[in-house]
Amino acid sequence: MSLRAGQRLALHVTASSASGDGIATHGDREVFVPGAFPGEHVGVRIDAVARQRARAFATLEAVHEASPARRESPCIESARAGGRCGGCPLITLEEPAQRELKRAMLRVTHGLEVAPLEAPPAELGYRLSAKRIAFGGAGRARLGSWQRGTQRPASMAGCVVDHPTLTRAAASLE
Repeated sequence: MSLRAGQRLALHVTASSASGDGIATHGDREVFVPGAFPGEHVGVRIDAVARQRARAFATLEAVHEASPARRESPCIESARAGGRCGGCPLITLEEPAQRELKRAMLRVTHGLEVAPLEAPPAELGYRLSAKRIAFGGAGRARLGSWQRGTQRPASMAGCVVDHPTLTRAAASLE
């Protein structure tokens, strides 16, 4: 079954990549879908088809059958909430499901069996370090990150996973 950019498909997601993308199979190709989770039935648009490997990359357009752990994103910048940042690919999963998916990724990707992961002290505001890029120019400096898969900046103002100390430090630099 050949795939081409722009093609729309309905897929069943069976796994998750180390970067948090859902993985579905179409013919002999793995299709990577950011924002999709194992067990979901989704509608996608193919963005690119790899020539050297049996892979394709798609944009999530619809969730026909959602994971029971799917939730509304607590982050207004989350790509799955219509924003630009793609820094937290699992944020639209309930926190216990995020931990279990991370354990599964370690098992599949590295062959590691790890004990259940402990919950952080707070579900949000836990990130103690972060890399940022500066953009905006003189007198309009902003700090952010790259939008996933691009060289376009995304503001990180109000990031819900950054510790409040990081948020204050970034705001004072801006």
